Amino acid sequence: MEQINDNINKARKLAKSTSWFNRDSDREKAMDIYIQAFNKLLISKAYQNAAEVAVEIAELSDILDDKTTANDYYKKAAVNFYKSDDSNKSIEIYNKLITRLEEMGHFSICAKCLEELGEIYEHNLRYQDAISTYKRSCDLYEVGDRTYATVKLLNKIAELHINQNETDKARDVYSNIVNTYGDNNLSKLTLPSYLLCYRYVNLTYIVKIMKWIN
Repeated sequence: MEQINDNINKARKLAKSTSWFNRDSDREKAMDIYIQAFNKLLISKAYQNAAEVAVEIAELSDILDDKTTANDYYKKAAVNFYKSDDSNKSIEIYNKLITRLEEMGHFSICAKCLEELGEIYEHNLRYQDAISTYKRSCDLYEVGDRTYATVKLLNKIAELHINQNETDKARDVYSNIVNTYGDNNLSKLTLPSYLLCYRYVNLTYIVKIMKWIN
């Protein structure tokens, strides 16, 4: 671990190079050292340290105008902060990454990150935050015509409403699934959860479900 820390400190010095002639070269060397250190930290399961290094890699990538690598390492940072049981920091980094992805128009990747963020909220019993985040994910999945992913999340939203005794909201979500995606065969893949909650839906929608099955 001491050798890894020494290498990280070396990378930090190179990243802060003020030499006009060698600055870019020093930063690229710093990037290589950072990435090696990150991988070794992962192998050692030092997730908190790995997450912190991932943030530094992302920030340096931005300086080098490599937005793709920056986004990749912000994602790695968020995941590893969560693995280290630092949910608050993971949420912070996910939100930063989501904003970047939206601004860059990477809607499909952004939708997946929102789904993962929603799962963190759900795991931490922040159900209303989970619901609102899943809804944002659904909106972006729809932009990319990702029907299965959209319906899957809508079912999860409805189930969360039911768990919160918000039966009217659950019924509205299920009704939306039937009305919007009823003619799409992919919707059938999520029928079990819908049928288990049939008591929250009026007879009109039950009839539509039975037509799908037949």
